[in-house]
Amino acid sequence: MHQVQEKHSKSSLHHNIPNKWIPPPHNMIQLNFDGASKGNLGKVGYGGAFRDHKGKPLLIFLGSIGWDMNNSIELEGLWKGLILAQRHSFFPLVIEGGSQILIDMVNQIMQGTLAYKVVSS
Repeated sequence: MHQVQEKHSKSSLHHNIPNKWIPPPHNMIQLNFDGASKGNLGKVGYGGAFRDHKGKPLLIFLGSIGWDMNNSIELEGLWKGLILAQRHSFFPLVIEGGSQILIDMVNQIMQGTLAYKVVSS
């Protein structure tokens, strides 16, 4: 069973933002997502945050799907983040995640090199 918790925040977390975090361009929102597993088939969880260009948190989310593998839970974190972005109209959106495999795969899909393009005649 999927469990998603949402938390809206009105306070600033500037002191908790890592030095390497780069804010999105002005008038854009950034989604940072991640997943974690205890072993590579183990208990898993995901989470993420939406922040504006000043670093102000707009929405924080987290969830668990029980047992799975680390790449699967990274994908779950991205998927849940995209669903929430659509639900809350968080666009234009910059997406940042910790899984290089997943980022490479999404970039290939966006470039059309990993998926077939369907063209209507």
